[in-house]
Amino acid sequence: VEGAMEAAILPALTLLSANPAAVNEVYSVLGLLPYTARFRLYSTWKDAINGRNPMLAAQRQLTVQEVRRIMRRLSKENVKEFGRKLGKVAHGDPLTVFSTILGQIEVYNNMIQPVVDAFKYLTSMGYDVLTYSVIVNLAQSNSSRNKLKEDGMNVSLWLQSLAAFCGHVTRKYPAFHLTALMQLLCNQLKNNQSIDLLVLKEVLAKMTGVEVLSDLSDDQVAAMAGGEQLRTEALTFTMTGSAKSLQKGAARLKDALMSKDDPMAVPFLVLIGQQRTSILFNTDTPHLKLVIVVTRRMNLILGFLEARAWQHAQQLLMRLAPLEPAASPVIGQALRSELRRLLDTPAEVQPMEEGEASTDSELLAEPTFEVLCVLGLWIHKDIVLFTQLCRKLRGHLLAAGIPETGLESSGATPLMLEAIAQ
Repeated sequence: VEGAMEAAILPALTLLSANPAAVNEVYSVLGLLPYTARFRLYSTWKDAINGRNPMLAAQRQLTVQEVRRIMRRLSKENVKEFGRKLGKVAHGDPLTVFSTILGQIEVYNNMIQPVVDAFKYLTSMGYDVLTYSVIVNLAQSNSSRNKLKEDGMNVSLWLQSLAAFCGHVTRKYPAFHLTALMQLLCNQLKNNQSIDLLVLKEVLAKMTGVEVLSDLSDDQVAAMAGGEQLRTEALTFTMTGSAKSLQKGAARLKDALMSKDDPMAVPFLVLIGQQRTSILFNTDTPHLKLVIVVTRRMNLILGFLEARAWQHAQQLLMRLAPLEPAASPVIGQALRSELRRLLDTPAEVQPMEEGEASTDSELLAEPTFEVLCVLGLWIHKDIVLFTQLCRKLRGHLLAAGIPETGLESSGATPLMLEAIAQ
């Protein structure tokens, strides 16, 4: 199948003008392949278009001229008209179309919003090829282009524009392959390319409303002393988009990171935790400002990836358990925060019958017990939380009908008994 696509079908598709039915037929086959195989075919297709075949070369030049003509006239007011024209051109040769558009977006960032709105006329294969084109532009930056400006402190304009484009397009179009983009960012972190976290920051900001604010007003600072709901409202009231759309975006991002086939939440947690610890010692830049900006960005992403952000938190925690995550200051703090939240959540306790032995899993809710197992002995880092847990256990035992004189037989350690007595 891949050989037939590579040798004939994809090159022939380039010469078909505005034939969405043929495009859908091709993608009905490509869609059955994993995205790694599809992207490999797109790479071969791109080499064929840029090769020596005169027909493909001539079609490529015609496509570039047509895209540039449309881009010169595209604006917010005529998105519907020129978006349809752009979609027709992208049916046959999407690789050339997106390569040309991304090159202009990296220079003129004011074109991001009109271009994203114009992409609503693409086919499913168009969104898939768009994902590949974005990944290629981000991956080629390692050797061909500098990610920082000449001053060494600020991110280059092309990377800022491309990151903002990724944020807008991932929020607006569910067909954009978010898992492939997350895999690229994970690989960049493995190569100590922490600057690429700017892309993940933009995706988080646009899809979930979680954003780093450079400065807070007096009212926002005062709201930080309140509860979780007040802090969330204070930080997200300036975000565009309804709460429903942000909730859908967060669910899509969670599905991309917690997919059954290739879960990436755990690697992200570990890699970001490692980068946050080592960036002060292993960075090439002499500017402290850049280190602070990247560290703040890591704190934001870790705040989103911590256990309480997921509906299936226990799955994440059980995957983290063999890695001793609580030894990391950042992940340990996230686990302690999650445990504190779970302890503050009221739970129903069923009275035990006479003579029935109690277990930890009965005294604590299942998510709380699993968080506690992952945290393990590292709970000693927070003596207030340790004391709160002891009192919670005591309250559960008393509510279950065990007299105070029977505490020593319930499995409590001497340190717990001493804390309860205090």
